[in-house]
Amino acid sequence: MSEYRLFASTIAAALFWFASPASAQLVIAGDEDEPPPPPVKKLPPPQPRRALPPPTLTYHALFVNGLSFQAGRTQVTGSDADDRTMGYRFALRQDQLYTRGAWTARLHMEGTIGGGTGGLEGSLRLAAAGGAWGEVGERHGPFARLGYAVEFQGNDKLYRSSLRIPELQLGYQLNHDTTWFEFGGVGSLVLAGRYNTGDHARRELGFAPTAGGFATVQVDGARVNFTLERIFTSTGPETPVDQLRGDMCLEPFTAIVLCGHGQLHVGEVELPGGSFQTSRATYFGGSIAFGVIRAPAAMRREAEREEERKRMERELKRSQSPGMPPPAQPNPLRPIPR
Repeated sequence: MSEYRLFASTIAAALFWFASPASAQLVIAGDEDEPPPPPVKKLPPPQPRRALPPPTLTYHALFVNGLSFQAGRTQVTGSDADDRTMGYRFALRQDQLYTRGAWTARLHMEGTIGGGTGGLEGSLRLAAAGGAWGEVGERHGPFARLGYAVEFQGNDKLYRSSLRIPELQLGYQLNHDTTWFEFGGVGSLVLAGRYNTGDHARRELGFAPTAGGFATVQVDGARVNFTLERIFTSTGPETPVDQLRGDMCLEPFTAIVLCGHGQLHVGEVELPGGSFQTSRATYFGGSIAFGVIRAPAAMRREAEREEERKRMERELKRSQSPGMPPPAQPNPLRPIPR
C-alpha cells in the first residue's frame, strides 16, 4: 500500500510541474526557431597570374690603375734631330664600359706626368661616347655610340695632339659573365692637332676627317686593348698621319696590375729647310700599379655584396636608435585567426 501511495504522489508532482508557467516558458523557449546562419560571402574567382617582365640586364666592366709607375723608351727617326730617350712617369688610367638594356656607354681617362732624358714628358687623354646597343643573340649584338676624344702627349722629341668632335663608333659587343669583348670602326673629325718630331720638324693636322678601328678583350684579371686611326689631313703634302696604340695588362695578385704599353706614329713632317719626309716615332714601356681588372659578373657580385652590406647597416642603426622598436620578428606562438 505504501508503494502505491509513493507512485501516485510522484505522478501528481510531475503533472503539477508541467502545468506551472516556468515549465511553459522553458517549453516555449525550447520550441523557438533558431536564427538563420549568416550569409556566406562569395569570393571572386581567381584571376590568372600575370607573368613578370624579364629583368633588365646590366653589364659593367671596369679597368682602373689608381696609382701607377711607368718606365719606357721613345725613339724618333726621320726628323731633323733623331734621338732615343728614356722616361719615367706616374700615371692614372681608367676605362669603363656600361651597358643596360638598349643603352651603352664607354669612358676612358688617362693622365701621366714625369721626365727623363727627353725632358718633361707626359700625356692626357679623355674619351667618352654613348649610344644604343641591340641584343640580337644571347648577350651580344651591334652598337652605335657618339662622343668625343681629346689627346695630348709627348716630350722634347715627340709631340702629338688632337681634338676630335664628334666621334662615331660602330661595332659589335659581347657581354658575358666572365668576358667583355668589343670591336668596331671609328670615324671622327679632327678640329685641331699637331704631329711634331725632333727639334723643329712640324706638321699641323688642321681640319680633317679620321677613320680607324679598335678592339678590347677583358676578363677577370686580364685585358688587351688596341686602337688604330688614320688622319686624312690636307696640310703640307696632303698625306695621312697614322697612329697605333696597344696595351696588355694582367692582375697577378689582388689589386696589383702589370701592364705593357706600345705606340707607333707615322707621318710626313716639314723639316726646317721646307722639305717633307716621313718621320716615325715609337714608344715601348711597362708599368706597375694598384688597380683592378673586372669583368661584368665580378662587378655585379661586388654591387650585390655592397647592397647587402648597406641593408644590414640600416637594420643595425634602426635597432640601436632610441625609441625605435627592433625589427619585427615572427612569433611562432601567435594564434592563427579562425
